[in-house]
Amino acid sequence: MSDLNITGLPPLINALEKGRVYCITVQSSSWFDLLMSHITGNNNTLLTFRNVAVDYPNVVEKYNDKQIDIITVEQKSLVKLSKKISRLVIEFSQLRIKNGALYIDASDQLLGSNKNNEQLITELKHFAKKQNVSIVLLFSEGDKGSNVQTLLTEHRTDFYGVMKFEGEVDPNMLQIDIWYTDTGCVVNQNYRVQNLNGRVALTKSDNINFATEQFEKSNVIVDENHTEISVILNRSWELAKDQDDLFRLVKENPSATVIIHGLNSISLKDLAKKIYKLRQLAGENLKVIVLEVNVHLRMTEQNILRCLGANLILPRKIQINTLTNIISATENLVFVGDLTADFYDIYDEELMPSQMGYLAPNIFKGELEKLSHSSKKYGISSSLIILKIPSGIAAMDTIKYAKFQRHGDIYCIIDNFVYIYLFGCRDEDINITLTHILGAEPLLIFSSGKRYVTQDAVALQIMKLHEYIENNPVVDFHSRIVEFTEHKEKMENMRSDKMDYFEINVAVPANLKLK
Repeated sequence: MSDLNITGLPPLINALEKGRVYCITVQSSSWFDLLMSHITGNNNTLLTFRNVAVDYPNVVEKYNDKQIDIITVEQKSLVKLSKKISRLVIEFSQLRIKNGALYIDASDQLLGSNKNNEQLITELKHFAKKQNVSIVLLFSEGDKGSNVQTLLTEHRTDFYGVMKFEGEVDPNMLQIDIWYTDTGCVVNQNYRVQNLNGRVALTKSDNINFATEQFEKSNVIVDENHTEISVILNRSWELAKDQDDLFRLVKENPSATVIIHGLNSISLKDLAKKIYKLRQLAGENLKVIVLEVNVHLRMTEQNILRCLGANLILPRKIQINTLTNIISATENLVFVGDLTADFYDIYDEELMPSQMGYLAPNIFKGELEKLSHSSKKYGISSSLIILKIPSGIAAMDTIKYAKFQRHGDIYCIIDNFVYIYLFGCRDEDINITLTHILGAEPLLIFSSGKRYVTQDAVALQIMKLHEYIENNPVVDFHSRIVEFTEHKEKMENMRSDKMDYFEINVAVPANLKLK
């Protein structure tokens, strides 16, 4: 394990965890030599584009004593590689750095757009975990508005730790901006810095944020489904053995934060009942956080869970350090819903979306009425779109490649029109949603289209559709759609089988450009 070895810095911050990415910023790049000369531990490597003899004289001594490896790269190569992040990480992997620490004196040569920076951090995280190394990005912070400032503003919590050295000639102040440990999160902790004959020593500043102590005192309880996912959890969190154990832990600590996992193996009703019981058991001070693991909860479903007791519903693939920070920030959150509400007054099972894709005309009109009523009850934006099929084009040709993947998104073909109802879809999201479903922009397939987004407008169209179906013969396309779907799957399987005969050649990376 690599150690920053700074006198006065708590051991949990000094020691860098393997598989993590950190960031250290300074006001002058000349300070890097001072900081790097402190590093202890095995397999430490410095990667820099600078002249090491001039800019890293103290580190060169450690290199000569075989305490640290130094790799240099031409600045123009670094700039070029920064535009191809995946290629940059391939180059890093060729260095064969494992079970140690990689310090990257990157200046701001690696930084660019927000998208580029996000990819850089993501790729480095994967690399750190795969190679079991700690990665420390060393930045000269520069003026406000610089690339480094922008990076830390937008991606501060994506790092496992961020520390900033400040000062005029020499560093005289250190701020631990954010730093995650096994027991919690250190936020905005300040130290005075002294340079004692080439050794950095710290003393506590008067301006200290006590977020760490508060966080360590707070309790976090994780439900029994933590065993079904491969997410690294904070070691200080209590893990429930089963649902009864979860209720026991919550009853003992009604002000705790509870993490509930949303899984596709758990029905919405069971998830809702679990949240409702927790809220009834503990009252308003319990914090209930729902993590979407392999499900994507729709707006209606999220509203129902919030009404029944959930405080926050967080998306899939959230980073553990981001989750930790959210828990710390919501310590005083209070549930403001109705604690006396009856479960079935909120969770009306008959109004839950249960169908998707094509429905026969008679079934479609019934489902349309149900979903419209559900939309009104839960205050959900939903949309009805009527698309006209071009003359000379078969109805099947307009929708044969459509992919409906969410319950409540349904459609039907009535004469020369395709009726599509998107449950929980706002007016501004209609075009992008239809393009995703149809595989192309709607007006590239259909001759025209109308959308109805208000409750009254949708209700009027449902009434007109009901009258038309009752008084006119309409065709049910169900058998044709099933037949085409089966044919498409058969062709895709045949294509997949043929691909097995091709030999896959793995490209061998070119020789290292690093020197």
